[in-house]
Amino acid sequence: MTHPAPDLPSNHQTDHHSPDHAHSGQPAPRQPAITKGDRPKPINARWLQGLGLLYGLLFGLILWLAYTRNLPSFLGAIPNYDIPGHIILYAIASYLGHRGSSWKTIRAFGRSLPLFPVGFTAWTVGEECLQSLSPNRTFSASDLIASLVGIALGWWLANRDRPTPDRQPPPPGDRLS
Repeated sequence: MTHPAPDLPSNHQTDHHSPDHAHSGQPAPRQPAITKGDRPKPINARWLQGLGLLYGLLFGLILWLAYTRNLPSFLGAIPNYDIPGHIILYAIASYLGHRGSSWKTIRAFGRSLPLFPVGFTAWTVGEECLQSLSPNRTFSASDLIASLVGIALGWWLANRDRPTPDRQPPPPGDRLS
């Protein structure tokens, strides 16, 4: 069964916005404005801080398991699991920490540096160096590099979500047009 073609304006041009107003001299009706409730909601800083705290506890548990040689045995079946593991674990921690701290920075060396990633980097370098003192752990430059890559990746991902002057959320109750 075929459907009849819709009626076109006399000049056979289609105006997808408002064919009835295209030739009447009247402005086309405005599309309804998007209200605050229609926008995707930004991630709440408190929610991120809570998630970061839970992740910090998980991170601490993983460190404790590593120092006590109690990491799950199935990890040994994954070739070089520690390298991607370091990148992923440290990227998530850096992302959550940087976002959860609302992108706080410190002034050092005449520059503005991201507080959480810089502090987490210092802690990571210290922790990796202290592994040489543990009977169950050893210092590994490749682990340290993978951890630092993870921190940089998490910082980069967190900065992609950072509000900028051209992407500032509108004030509460404001409408987009």
